[in-house]
Amino acid sequence: MGATEILADYAANLRYEDLPEPVVEQAKRIILDTVGCIIGGVPLPLGKSIVELAEEMGGGASDSTIIGSGAKVSCVAAAYANGALSDVLDWNDMLYVGHPATAAVTAGLAMAEREGASGRQLIEAVVAAYEVFGRIGICVQPSEARQQALWGMLTWIPFNSAVAAGKILGLDSVQMATAIGTAGAFAPLGACWKYVETRSDTYHYNHGMTSMAGLFAALHAHKGLTGMNTILEGPTGFWVLAGSDQCDFDRLDALLTTLGKDYWILQTLYKRWPANLWVQSYLDVFTGLIGKHHIAAEDIEEINVSPALGMLMTYRASGTMDAAFSLAYMLAISLYEPEPGPQWYTDDNMHSPKVLDMVKKVKKADGAQDADLNHEFRNYWNGYWMPVQVEIVTTGKQRFSGHATYPKGHPANPLTHDDLRTKFRYAASAVLQQNRIDEIISTIERLEDVSDMAQLVTLLH
Repeated sequence: MGATEILADYAANLRYEDLPEPVVEQAKRIILDTVGCIIGGVPLPLGKSIVELAEEMGGGASDSTIIGSGAKVSCVAAAYANGALSDVLDWNDMLYVGHPATAAVTAGLAMAEREGASGRQLIEAVVAAYEVFGRIGICVQPSEARQQALWGMLTWIPFNSAVAAGKILGLDSVQMATAIGTAGAFAPLGACWKYVETRSDTYHYNHGMTSMAGLFAALHAHKGLTGMNTILEGPTGFWVLAGSDQCDFDRLDALLTTLGKDYWILQTLYKRWPANLWVQSYLDVFTGLIGKHHIAAEDIEEINVSPALGMLMTYRASGTMDAAFSLAYMLAISLYEPEPGPQWYTDDNMHSPKVLDMVKKVKKADGAQDADLNHEFRNYWNGYWMPVQVEIVTTGKQRFSGHATYPKGHPANPLTHDDLRTKFRYAASAVLQQNRIDEIISTIERLEDVSDMAQLVTLLH
């Protein structure tokens, strides 16, 4: 068997009973985290637009629920809506080369509701998706030179939704290989740097497209589509479709031998803050200094950061993508809204005069180096992280500084389960009452005992 068929065989035959307890617990944490991200995105203007679009494309079906909204649509439309909503706050998890939960959890939930699947089946689906996605994604990365021009991060995310939905549908090994191959064919273009350049919210919508694409691929395989079961192999394989200039076939072969032994899902990075991945450490240090030294916003003259990542140092006040990718905005908003959540992305806050004034005080520290994002991603893939420093200079010329090696939420500096519960409360409290939030947390923590996912979905709005 080739790589596609080996991965498909693993995914199709994965069983809950074979999963180690830490893997099961991690899957439940990821599901809780992602549901919170989805609910948090609903009340924002972008979230409302996503819900409306999904209702328009739902075709009158009522298979699945838009989380946080309660609207009933087709499973395809629900995967789109929930996938896009999960990225609105940029609070979703990370596994080296992308955000797997935006597709794995959202497509898995949509299909599980339609099929009346159990909590154990959803856990199986999420684990299988992460293990397939991680191994493919890391092996199709372009050279550092090629990545300067094109990085296809969104192109490999549909493998998550294809595998998760395929597991719920009960696809056999042959059908799963077709679903994986078709997901590669349905994948979006590798336009990651264009999203960063334009700061367009297209990026958030496209996380809905990746969830929908993979689920749609699984449905095609379930309906009898054949072929595309060698998507990963050879000189015309997926790596070319993803815009890469190379594929590490030797590494892929090696990683295939670790299936069911080395669980990549355990390497998940959770975000403590609703912000871009590379902003996390700066926020950890900055908020820590503010709390430790009781610094008030009006006392701040300068905020100096090191190193400087070019894409993070500007703010155009042009939308949620722009805000999430702006270190200056994120440090500023954390001063005025200390509890993270959807309020960081309201129009009032993104255009607030006092926030915009604070944005101007965030500067590259004297002598700080310029970091290269492609290089820092490679460090991440190899187990390292970009150390950061933050200095606050007050109007009285006092200086307070701190540093971080790993962001809170990285596997080397993990969030506790209590931390994740708190994050869920922050994300969901704008939509749900406290007793409902408690019930959701309790239900997901015992997800293996849930016989029909409708028991959970009915709580999520």
